[in-house]
Formats: sequence, C-alpha cells, structure tokens
Amino acid sequence: TSEAVPKVFDVECVEMLTRYKIKTDLMSVIRKSERFDLEVAKRNVKAYLSELLVLTEKEKQFLEDFRNNDYHPELLFEGEMLERIYNHPMALWKTRNTK
Repeated sequence: TSEAVPKVFDVECVEMLTRYKIKTDLMSVIRKSERFDLEVAKRNVKAYLSELLVLTEKEKQFLEDFRNNDYHPELLFEGEMLERIYNHPMALWKTRNTK
C-alpha cells in the first residue's frame, strides 16, 4: 500500500506506537484483567520482525524488479499459485502506473 516499494524493512517504526494509540485501539478488545506492557511488546515485535523479515535473494530480486516496474511473480511462486497470481490486476496496474 505504500507509494514506493521499500528497499529495507525498518522495524524501528514500531517505536511510533504510543500509549494513547494502545489505549484507544487495543485496550477495548482485551480483558480488563490483562496487563499490557507497551515497551515489552515493542521489544518482542522488533525481535520477531527482525528475524522474519530477512529476505532471500529471489525476494530481493522481486522487490528490485517491482521497483523498476517489472512484475516477476515466478521469483516468489510456482505451480498453481503462480498461475493464479501471474496476472494479478493490482500488481499489473502498479507496475504500469508508477513513475
């Protein structure tokens, strides 16, 4: 959904979460007896995402190509999934309409 395809994933954006945002968006959906520690949650999320968001060479190539308006889903998918996503309308639109 971003304007540009990212070159790196910055897990530090987790720091933008505020106590106010947690109070207004999260507290209403968790039990009253549960304690939510924002600082611990931020540390855990950043650690998890840092491990999860390590890109393979094919994933890096896909993002580089996509940044250059070239759509090559075969770098990420194969078989039936590739057949289904090869002509994905949003990916095709994005690569044709991005400066």
